[in-house]
Amino acid sequence: MDLLYGLANGVLFRGGSGTVEAGIVLLTDVFSVTVLSYAWRRQFALLVGNA
Repeated sequence: MDLLYGLANGVLFRGGSGTVEAGIVLLTDVFSVTVLSYAWRRQFALLVGNA
């Protein structure tokens, strides 16, 4: 949602602060995909308690 706000209002294209904002959005997205893929691949072990 933050990405959509940044794109709609041009925040991601405003110099240094836009670069920082784009970096935060990118890191958040990468972290989210990493955690979700880890949990998805190990869902049975996580549910049973053998993680």
